[in-house]
Amino acid sequence: RKRKRLLIAFVVCMALGLLFFGAVIYSGQSGLGFVAQVRGGTYTPTAPPIEASATIMPTQPATVITRPPTPVLVRTAKPTAIPTSGRLIAAGTVLVPAVDAENPGQQWLLANDAPSGGSWTAVSGASAADVPGGYSYTELGNATVTWTMDVPLNAGAYQLFVLDTLQYSTGVQEYEVLLDGAPAVAEAGSSLVIFGGSAAYPQPAADWLSLGSYRVVQGQALSVRTSVGARSADAPFAAGPILMVAHSSTQLERIGMLAGQGIVASVLDDSRAAFYPMGMGAQPLSADLQGMLLTDPLAWNGRFRSLDLSGDKWQPGRTGRSLRADWRPAGRLQSGKYALYARIPQLHASAAARYDLIADGQVIDNGQENAVEQGELNGQWARVGTWFLPREAAVGVRMTITIEKNRGQCEIGVDAIVLLRLPD
Repeated sequence: RKRKRLLIAFVVCMALGLLFFGAVIYSGQSGLGFVAQVRGGTYTPTAPPIEASATIMPTQPATVITRPPTPVLVRTAKPTAIPTSGRLIAAGTVLVPAVDAENPGQQWLLANDAPSGGSWTAVSGASAADVPGGYSYTELGNATVTWTMDVPLNAGAYQLFVLDTLQYSTGVQEYEVLLDGAPAVAEAGSSLVIFGGSAAYPQPAADWLSLGSYRVVQGQALSVRTSVGARSADAPFAAGPILMVAHSSTQLERIGMLAGQGIVASVLDDSRAAFYPMGMGAQPLSADLQGMLLTDPLAWNGRFRSLDLSGDKWQPGRTGRSLRADWRPAGRLQSGKYALYARIPQLHASAAARYDLIADGQVIDNGQENAVEQGELNGQWARVGTWFLPREAAVGVRMTITIEKNRGQCEIGVDAIVLLRLPD
């Protein structure tokens, strides 16, 4: 019996032990309470405490629909289209007399309001064959003449020329250029001209004289007027046409580099130059010795000439030992002090040359060397020297090239010549 009791007690202890450890494993701290209650008496089950906690639940983000902003139509002011002028010279037209201008710059001929009767005489037929539309002249004067462009202008630079007729243009005449009715100041040049030749140096042909270069803003109206004083049969006034030529901005800037130092009194381009053997009154050299016409954006009007004197061209019977290039005058210049600038081509110009002023056919001695080494000044204006013109004259320029100073290969560059009127 005693053994049986011991066995029963052992079984009970084992059961209680298993129950104790099971409770601990099952419910942690609450299991210990359960065991304590069993050991102390009645077991009262208690629910384990539940701690409130915030559980972050993933949420679907709200759908955001992004639409591109509706474009706002901003109306920009468009420049008013400029109608085509009835005075535009058709492309390809050969203007006689020719004018020194850029190609293919647009050109317009402005008509005037000079009456055709009374004190005015219309010139037509053979006498005006070189003037489109003819012109009128007066021997009485005391009148005001206006030339008007028929449409507003596009923004840009423009040069104006007045015709110096062979028979009826004489004396000093000042013109006034108006933009939208207000007087305009030339960026280069002047609107004062001196027409005609002299008894000792007669004018050889009709020509265009510059009235200056002007900067125009979009849509401006242009007109030109002049007041004519008393005239006579020996000193008539011709109301010839006025020519307007479109400048490129680079052309105006190029001449503007010089305009700040004085007034541009005369521009003589290579089209006015010819090569001669040395000696007054000589005939021009043959056509094959007048140089090759070349284009260059740095040249005045985009072109220049070059004469290559290498090889046998220096030999007698060709050019001889020396030669010259003469630029013929355009109109007449007032007495005063002048500076001469020569445009040197950037290519095909390497000659050592001397420059002189020719006034009414006579060389003016300024006591200076007036020498230019073209190869050292390519693509630039060369300041040659200064002269004092003692009296009004038609002023041209002469360039002299000698074999003594050009023994190697010699290329003579011929481009524009500019005469600046300097302050007194």
